[in-house]
Order: sequence, then C-alpha cells, then structure tokens
Amino acid sequence: MTAAAADRIAGALLGLFVVIQMLSLALMLLAFLGVGVASTVIGFVQEEPAAVLIGSTFGTVGVLASALLFASTLPAVAGTWGLLLRRGWGRPMAGISALLALPTFPVGTVFGVGILGFIGWAWSLERG
Repeated sequence: MTAAAADRIAGALLGLFVVIQMLSLALMLLAFLGVGVASTVIGFVQEEPAAVLIGSTFGTVGVLASALLFASTLPAVAGTWGLLLRRGWGRPMAGISALLALPTFPVGTVFGVGILGFIGWAWSLERG
C-alpha cells in the first residue's frame, strides 16, 4: 500500500464520520426543537408559564448543542478535503479531528482509531 492510498482510506473514513455526525446533528435538532415547540405550544394553550419556560429552554439548548456539534464537524470536513486532495495540512487536520472524535464512544472511537491508524501508516510509508 502507498501513502496516497492510506491517505485516501483515512479521508474516506473521516468523510463517512462527517456524514454520520451531520445525520446525528439533524436528528438531535429535530428532537430538541420538536419537544421544545410542543411544550411551548401546550404551555401557551393551557396558560402554564412553567411549560412555556421549559419548552423554550429545551429548544434553546437543542439549538446551542447543534451549533456546537456543527462547529466540531468543520475541522473534520477540512481534514477530509485535505487528505483527499493530498495537501500538506490534511494529515494534521485529520489527526486533530480524529482525536476530537475519540471520546464520542462507540462510533467516534472506532472512526478515530481507524483514521489515526491510517494517517500513521501513511507517515511511516513516506518516511521509508
């Protein structure tokens, strides 16, 4: 296997992880906003200020958590792009993204270890 092939595999793994993150982001946003809006509407209809407060808080937390997840996805998108185009900054960016993915057990851990393994393999192949 060549270093370029290892980079392509790492880039494909990172790209797949980005897709999974975006799908989970959409589901999380849908769930938080759905519950938040439903609780707020029920609170308004039944004139329950606590339900309105809880619903709006739940929706706000969902939007903020989704924004954080989206922001954490951006380095992975850049790393994927850099690896697939064989840019010099691609491996370090992908390595940072893989390290950030490790705590998200079990999916992020599997992808993070795989990406780090292929990046390390590519570096060792280049160094001879």
